[in-house]
Amino acid sequence: MTDKIVQLGPIDPEKQTSPITDEQATGEAQERAPCWYNSQQFTQGARVCGGGRVIVCQQNGTWWNTHEKC
Repeated sequence: MTDKIVQLGPIDPEKQTSPITDEQATGEAQERAPCWYNSQQFTQGARVCGGGRVIVCQQNGTWWNTHEKC
């Protein structure tokens, strides 16, 4: 079974979007926070396609850029 990655399109600067980082979070975050992309909320572990790349929601509320194209 293959998980389908949600296609979200480019970032809209008028909408809420969590920071996207090239570094994967390590350790446990004090508080788990949701990730936002164009004012849509996602939970930890969500893999989405944003702006032509696969990003993953981390426990600290930031997106990790996997550098995979989608």
